[in-house]
Amino acid sequence: MTGDNRRSVDITVRDDGRSATRPSRPRAPTAADAPEAWDEACIVPNASTSLLCNVGSGSAPGTAPDDVVALAVEARSRLTIPLPRPTVRPLVRFADGTTGGLTGAPAWLWTDPAHWQPSGTPLTREVRAGAVTAVVSAAPVRLTWRPGDGSRVVCRTPGTPLEDPRRGPAGSPDCGHTYRRTSADRPGGEYRASVAITWAVTWAGSDGSGGALAPLVVTTTLAYPVREGRAQLVGP
Repeated sequence: MTGDNRRSVDITVRDDGRSATRPSRPRAPTAADAPEAWDEACIVPNASTSLLCNVGSGSAPGTAPDDVVALAVEARSRLTIPLPRPTVRPLVRFADGTTGGLTGAPAWLWTDPAHWQPSGTPLTREVRAGAVTAVVSAAPVRLTWRPGDGSRVVCRTPGTPLEDPRRGPAGSPDCGHTYRRTSADRPGGEYRASVAITWAVTWAGSDGSGGALAPLVVTTTLAYPVREGRAQLVGP
């Protein structure tokens, strides 16, 4: 629990929601439930369950009892949010055996789409204290990619995999970036990129109340060397 809502009661946590007093399912989370202004304040380091953000102003209906809201916050704190698993392509093999990207060549980024709406499956968690129950639903709604060169790319989808290399030069249709400078002057000769995924969280209580809680943001980093591509004239 958080704040002054701690009580001496038994709490039951369920992942499958199979309970006689189970409330209605929360509505599907959307980007509107996770304003971008929350992103920096709600980061969950290394997928930890310790939250760095509170319930947003107006996130729960004013008529919802404090104990239902407190249970919803408790359920959110028990969500296990997976770390992002981003992939960047293309990967060009350099003369020294390492792989990376080229300046001027569009880079494609994508991640696991399993929980993204509309076809993905949101994560859910249920908490019950006595006769009061709350269920939360969480789904990724935004990917923020900082390629490491000072730029920032916001993607509203998990990105499109580069399955056909011939499509690479056209650039990703929904999550891409083009490096204009090499990473030669960076530590290790590579860009340290970060990928943050924002998860919106909605909830429903056994008394019919519900709403949205502050989002969760989980971040990971990756290395991506970028070198200059040069044309080489070869004999016939």
